[in-house]
Amino acid sequence: MGDVEDPVVLWAWAVRHTERLIEELDYHNVLAGKLSVDVQYKDGTSTGGDGPLDVPTARFDLLLDAARVALRRAFVPDLPATHMHVIATGLRRAKGQQLSLFTPPDPKKDAVASAKRLANLKHGRFKVRSAATLFLPAVYRDHANDFDICDVRGKICF
Repeated sequence: MGDVEDPVVLWAWAVRHTERLIEELDYHNVLAGKLSVDVQYKDGTSTGGDGPLDVPTARFDLLLDAARVALRRAFVPDLPATHMHVIATGLRRAKGQQLSLFTPPDPKKDAVASAKRLANLKHGRFKVRSAATLFLPAVYRDHANDFDICDVRGKICF
């Protein structure tokens, strides 16, 4: 990630990590019950924040709203951030989850998510992505960033 002080660039990283998280939630067929963002800073300190989720989800819009709140809680102005982790906990199986009266299903958003997933499967990771990540041009020009160590299924990342 490098040294990042600009909140817009830090937000772009949070969006990228959230998109990457959704890939894994979909792959493992689970929903996130809680979303947290942890940020480490150049001076060795770190902060974290949680974002609210009414029900377990893998929906981009809901996870992004939670990530926004979590990053605001973790952000320290004028201190360069060096690392960020977007963490999903409270995982639940995607089938048979309790629905909420306040977060009704949204077939249009589900259709957009499905089209995005299929386009990225066919044409390559992050070919269709959130516009918020446009502030990370070097990341998307570097083809090595198409792969994460965690993409090797069955391997443990630490």
